Amino acid sequence: MIQSDELESHIDRLADQALVFEEEVDHWTGWQPALASYILSDDFSLLTELERETLLFGATVLLSLARIQETSIEVITDDEIGEWDEANWTAIEEAPGRKLSDKMDVWFEGYPETELLAFIEDLCIEEEEEDITPAGSEMMVVALKTVADALFLQNSSTQA
Repeated sequence: MIQSDELESHIDRLADQALVFEEEVDHWTGWQPALASYILSDDFSLLTELERETLLFGATVLLSLARIQETSIEVITDDEIGEWDEANWTAIEEAPGRKLSDKMDVWFEGYPETELLAFIEDLCIEEEEEDITPAGSEMMVVALKTVADALFLQNSSTQA
C-alpha cells in the first residue's frame, strides 16, 4: 500500500526536475506500451492543453511509482485497459451525487490504494482552477483511475 509521504515525495521529485520527469516518461512508455497508447490516444483530444499535461503528469506519477515499487511487473494489455476503463465509466456514470468528487466516493470504500485515489482527485478536481473543465476533470479521473487499477489491482480486474 502506497503511503502519503512516499507519494508526496515522488510527486515533488517529478514536478521539480524536468529531466527526471522526461526520463520517467521514457521508462514507462517503453515498459507499458498499451498504457502509453491509452494515455496518449486521440480519445483525449477534447482535453485542453493544460488538461492533457495534467493527465500525462498523473499517469507518469502512477506508472513510475509502480515501476519503482515493482508493484506491477507484467505488461498490461489493451483488453485489460478496456475492461478497467469501461468499469470505471460505468461506476462514475451510475454513482450518486452531482459533483465529480461526490461520485468518486464510490471508489474510496474498500479500495486498497486510497492515497492514489486522493492524488487523482486532488490533481483533476480543482475547484478554483478555471482552466480545467468539468468534462475534462471527469475524463482525467476515469483515465487515471484506469491506470491505477491496471497497475495496482491486476489480480482483480473486475473491481471498479
